[in-house]
Amino acid sequence: MRIKKRKNLVIHIGHPKTGTSTIQKILVKNKDTINRLGIIYPDFGQKYNAHHLLVNSLISHKRDNFLPKSDVTGSQVVEELKNLAKNRCVDTVILSSEAFVWALGFKPAFEELEAAFEIHIVWIVRSPTEYANSMANQLIKMGFFQQGITLSHVIREAINLADYAENARAWRDRFPNARFSVASMADGFDAWEFFCDEVNPSLRQLERPEENSNVSLPPEALAFLLRLQAQERSRSNAESSRIMSMLDQYTKTANIYPRNVTVIPPDAQAALLKKFENTGSEVAKMFPGFDPKGLEPRERQFVDLAAIPAEYVMQVYDFCMEQYNGYIDFLRR
Repeated sequence: MRIKKRKNLVIHIGHPKTGTSTIQKILVKNKDTINRLGIIYPDFGQKYNAHHLLVNSLISHKRDNFLPKSDVTGSQVVEELKNLAKNRCVDTVILSSEAFVWALGFKPAFEELEAAFEIHIVWIVRSPTEYANSMANQLIKMGFFQQGITLSHVIREAINLADYAENARAWRDRFPNARFSVASMADGFDAWEFFCDEVNPSLRQLERPEENSNVSLPPEALAFLLRLQAQERSRSNAESSRIMSMLDQYTKTANIYPRNVTVIPPDAQAALLKKFENTGSEVAKMFPGFDPKGLEPRERQFVDLAAIPAEYVMQVYDFCMEQYNGYIDFLRR
């Protein structure tokens, strides 16, 4: 009697700030190509290229502060996935959302899915101090620091995020027969390479988004960059040259934040590292292929944003916007 092979269900569970957006963008951009490979990245349940709506449909405890609300029920999601498992043209279904890492409240749904699929969990983590700094940059870019968010909020969230030993234990205990691919890295394209190696090497042929792309940032993001640039400020022509160099970078690339700078205070960094100093070895015990050295933070220079006068920031900001508007007018001629 011929045994029917079960399809693969890859669940990319995060963590946040580990290149998840890069992976999701590549999969969405290359939908037709991956379909020809027998790989499906489902349209249903997607929000911002990720399956956030799907997660919110499945979990029994809502994280309304993070996930967009969904009108789709968990049973509908399960039926959609089971239908994909019956499709002869489908070999692998990929689900991806940073919210999966917390979403263990939907055991009944997954018990049904385990009957239809071979479960493969892909999970990437990074140093808690890198989490905190990346989140701070993201919140500044989005303007949340203008709405009462503080660095203490960011650090508390980093503590929640970096509880990955506990999360790893929960996922391993829930799915003891699943395949786990666990790694530590921060760069989105490193994460993509790992994802390809673990899921399907044929994914390497996919077209990747440009690393540097034009963006339109809110004023507080530019003000943040100006504060960093102002560390060695002066009123000389050299400063004007530096500002113009920064402005050129602002107009041409999305990667505007200096890689060697952190806004997380040294005492907070030390506390985060102390709290999670054994986490890497705990994860390595659960997943022998995991290298805890990947959790080491980068060497970064601390910049105290509060120590840079707001008047100076706004003065430089006004100058830059004047130059930027002139640059736009020049392009329109």
